[in-house]
Amino acid sequence: TIPDHYHSVIKSLQTTSTVDSIVPSWAVLMNSHTTVNGVAKYLSLPCPPKWVDSPHDLQCLQSKLHEAINESNGKLGGERKFEKFLAFDSEFRSEGGTTELATIQFSIFEDGLPLAWVVDLNPNPADTVYSTMTCDILRWIFLESDAQILGFAHRHDLRMISSYIGEDIPIAPNFLDVQLLASHKMADDLGASSDIMSSLPGLKSCCSYFLEASGKKMNGQNSNLYDDDMKSWSLLKNEQCSNWAQRPLTANQLGYAGLDAAVLLVLLAEIVLS
Repeated sequence: TIPDHYHSVIKSLQTTSTVDSIVPSWAVLMNSHTTVNGVAKYLSLPCPPKWVDSPHDLQCLQSKLHEAINESNGKLGGERKFEKFLAFDSEFRSEGGTTELATIQFSIFEDGLPLAWVVDLNPNPADTVYSTMTCDILRWIFLESDAQILGFAHRHDLRMISSYIGEDIPIAPNFLDVQLLASHKMADDLGASSDIMSSLPGLKSCCSYFLEASGKKMNGQNSNLYDDDMKSWSLLKNEQCSNWAQRPLTANQLGYAGLDAAVLLVLLAEIVLS
């Protein structure tokens, strides 16, 4: 089952999406890649995420997010729109048997396109001013702002962020776990007794399921935004276990991290509108 407040969020999004809302779609993440073996179809961001590793970068990020959150509150009141949600994810590093945050990434949709930021939580050399600013921004996002926040199986992420900022982050009504929403919808579709739902699905499995569902929905409709075979697209997880302590991160790592946040916004739209 999903928390009671999830139902009101879904209902509000279904209502506003019929007006003038810009709805995130798989199309913006479908960017074919040429390889030595031909064309590979895996989801990717249309533009690289922004790497945040300086006080100036942090100020720009907070200003952008503050603008988006305030605009949402000012114009929509109690209503919600897809483009005003803030998605997050994090990557970790292990050292001496201890696991710590390496990065945290955020994404919003603006004018139909995903914007993503990957924030360095492991500066090398250590920078007290930068780290203090990072903690302040994370406290603002997760404890003080009215942002509608999306995560995926985010309890562990929130525990790690709480440890990083030195303050407990409770699971508030403005938090949505896309994994819970996806598994609830998949169980409804497949039947509650289906063996496939014996455990909660991972992010890649959720993407594959809703990509295929979207393809079936579009079948028979003359749309050039979707492939005939949506199952040929996938979310790559090659960088999941890469070295997140290294600096600089590779372009593939940055793209992977930013996409893991941005894809949550598309998943939310697919789940709600289905």
